[in-house]
Amino acid sequence: MNNRTRQMDSAIIKVRYKGKNIAIVGMPGCFKSTVGKVLSKTLEQMSFLDTDYFYEKKFGITIPQTFETLGEDIFRQRETEVITEAVLTPRMIIATGGGSVLKEANRKILRDNCVVVELAASVSTIFSRIKNSDRRPLLKQLSLEALTDLYNSREQLYKETAHIRIFTDNKHPRYIARELLAKICDD
Repeated sequence: MNNRTRQMDSAIIKVRYKGKNIAIVGMPGCFKSTVGKVLSKTLEQMSFLDTDYFYEKKFGITIPQTFETLGEDIFRQRETEVITEAVLTPRMIIATGGGSVLKEANRKILRDNCVVVELAASVSTIFSRIKNSDRRPLLKQLSLEALTDLYNSREQLYKETAHIRIFTDNKHPRYIARELLAKICDD
């Protein structure tokens, strides 16, 4: 993609959404961070932020350690703080954690302040992507049945939060990023 195309894409998004950030939600293994990074390279005026990474930098503790030592409630409170800070930072492409939609406050702040895109995939695709991941030790231990239950418990929340939904099965992250841009520009 040349510079002129990048500038046009950026200008179209800026005009269409009045400078709103782009937030990406979805299950782990749906390429949220990968697509977010590709988008930030394409839209040079926008920076990328992964809320899980930002959480760990901000609080000096990993997410698994937080769950283990402080509990999920503390994690979810802190996650809302991280999402709020990210959403209020201009020109951001934000990849959220898979469970970010569990709190109504997170869904509302994302939906009200961002163009929210859900990256979705079939449970079998997600399972094949995460089953051997060293980056997701807690999910690595999930059976296909347990992952299906987790997916089913979150699917409606993703749909309620997102303005746009894109399926990532059998697609390269660069193609997904282009599809995302096309959908944003068409809305």
